[in-house]
Amino acid sequence: MKVIFNNILNVVFAMLMVPSIGRADANGRQYVLVKTDVDTLKVGDPAPRIVVRKWLKGTPVTSFKPGMVYVVEFWATWCGPCQAAMPHLSELAGKYKGKAEVLSFDVKEDKKTDFLPKVERFVKYSGNRMSYTVAVDAADDTMERTWLKAAGSSGIPELFIVDQQGKIAWHGHPNFVDDVLDAVVNGNYDEAGKKRIEAAAKEKEERYNALSKKMMIASKDGNYQEALAIVEDLLPVYPGMQNYLLCKKYEFLSRKDSSAGRQLGEELMSQWTPKDQLALAFWIVVTRSDGSFKPDYEFALKWAKQAAAHSDPGEKGVVKLLGQLYYAIGDKKRAIDCQKKFIQMLRKDGTNSSNVLKPEEETLQRYKQ
Repeated sequence: MKVIFNNILNVVFAMLMVPSIGRADANGRQYVLVKTDVDTLKVGDPAPRIVVRKWLKGTPVTSFKPGMVYVVEFWATWCGPCQAAMPHLSELAGKYKGKAEVLSFDVKEDKKTDFLPKVERFVKYSGNRMSYTVAVDAADDTMERTWLKAAGSSGIPELFIVDQQGKIAWHGHPNFVDDVLDAVVNGNYDEAGKKRIEAAAKEKEERYNALSKKMMIASKDGNYQEALAIVEDLLPVYPGMQNYLLCKKYEFLSRKDSSAGRQLGEELMSQWTPKDQLALAFWIVVTRSDGSFKPDYEFALKWAKQAAAHSDPGEKGVVKLLGQLYYAIGDKKRAIDCQKKFIQMLRKDGTNSSNVLKPEEETLQRYKQ
């Protein structure tokens, strides 16, 4: 499914995960360039078995219970789009509690070192963003091989729906799962139901594309009132895109009325988890300024510092973000300290590539000027 947000989907989370070892594919997934196996897992096939290295959260599931629907999702710590999908997966887990269970499997990590502690920290600091069962793939990549590669999928996040009979009912991106999951849970995913959902999905895609184009044109023309109205129309279309659209809403409102933008920002930040707070703070950093508008860096720094205090101390992207914000408000000393720490963290993790380090060293020199 190709919609207009493909190239911008979850860009904030992807940018926070510095450096990234993958990139988004045409459906907004993050992926590693690997050759997939021949498609051997298809809709209607029995779901493959569950084999994991370790369960990290929730009640372990070793088999699919008849009568229960399962949402089987694949992600990685380096994958920005995977992070952006997490709040929506948590919503689905709560909405269908007792009828459907969300199982999330970490895959495609860098196996040059033992990545398990990193994944454990990630899940710990994600808190309520991951309100579902989480596990790490087996050492021999059983889940990745028998689910993702067998289905011909190279991108993540990828989600499978296992129906009440233990068979694969559907697989695709988490943003497009809502209507299908509801139909499967309620026993309406028959041929007529599939045709109805496919038609609705096509209509939804066309609506999102058309509205997104209008929003981009309105923003480019400085018509932020119209852009805000379009955001409101877009919000219900894809629930998984809500945080991205709320960031756009904050930006448009701030350009139109800075005090109103600050008020909305405070409301969002007070409701969001640290990871989402950092995402909006980063959004503010990359928002372009002009003669009539300056991003609210002080607001972003306040919340970024608060979020950082509740985040993984080893998260490099947070350190870099704080440096950017300190520099933006004119505090060069703290900006330099953060950038130095960020470079040290890169080197400690074994990052020696000049393609990564050279731009960061250049940033450090710019901060010193």
